[in-house]
Amino acid sequence: MNAKKGIIKRSDLIGRLVLDRQTVEKLGDIEEIAVDLNSNQVIGFTTKSGMLPVGGKKRAFSWQQIDTIGVDAVLVNKSTDEDEFLLPENADSSMGHEVWTDAGKKVGVLVDYLIKNDTGTVTNYLFKTDGGLRGILQGIYIMPASAMTSAGSKRVIVSESMVENPPQYTEGLDQKIRQAAGFLQYDFEQTLSDLEGLKKYAQELGKSSSDSAENNLDKEDTKSSDTADAENP
Repeated sequence: MNAKKGIIKRSDLIGRLVLDRQTVEKLGDIEEIAVDLNSNQVIGFTTKSGMLPVGGKKRAFSWQQIDTIGVDAVLVNKSTDEDEFLLPENADSSMGHEVWTDAGKKVGVLVDYLIKNDTGTVTNYLFKTDGGLRGILQGIYIMPASAMTSAGSKRVIVSESMVENPPQYTEGLDQKIRQAAGFLQYDFEQTLSDLEGLKKYAQELGKSSSDSAENNLDKEDTKSSDTADAENP
C-alpha cells in the first residue's frame, strides 16, 4: 500500500469513485466501509456500480489493496477473480451504535470515525450526545479510539473517564441558529440605525432648506423696503 500518511473521515469516503490502478477501469463508488470495532481497524470496503440487482456489480476490497486515496478517487490494486476479497463476518459496516460507559451510562450514538490513510487504523470516533433531537442540537463530539473497551452489533462500551468532557468536533445546530439570530439581530439594529441616520439627515436638510428660504425671503423683503424708500424720499 502506497497511500500517503494522513487522516480521512469515513463519511468523506462514502460515494467516492474507485479506479483500478493498472487499467484505470472504473470499479464503482464506495458504498460501505467495514471496521472491526474491537480492534479499531478498518478491514475493507465495498463498491457498487450500475443499478442493482440488474446490470450492476458489487465488489469488496481490503484496505491493503488501496494504492492512493485521492481527492476525487481511490486507486486500488484489483485482485484476480479467483482471489477476490471477501469481507469477514466480524466486519461492521454500519454506524449508529449506542455508546455506553463502563459505569452503565448512555452517552450517545456513533456517527462517524477518522481513519489513518496508510494503515486503516481508526484513530478517533465521532458521536452525538444522544439519538434524538437533543444530540443534533448539542453537536458532535470526538473521542480517542482507545476509549472503546468492547463492542457488539448494536452497542459499544467506552471508558467513562475518557468521555466525561469530550471536545466538540463540529458546532451544533443550536450554535448555528444563535449565530444566525445574532447576525439577524445585528442586521436589524444596523438597519434601524441607518434609518435613524437618514431621518436625522432629512430633518437637517429640511431645516437647512427652510432656513435658506427664510433668509431669501428676508432679503427680498429688505430689498423691497429699500426700493420703496428710494422711490419715496
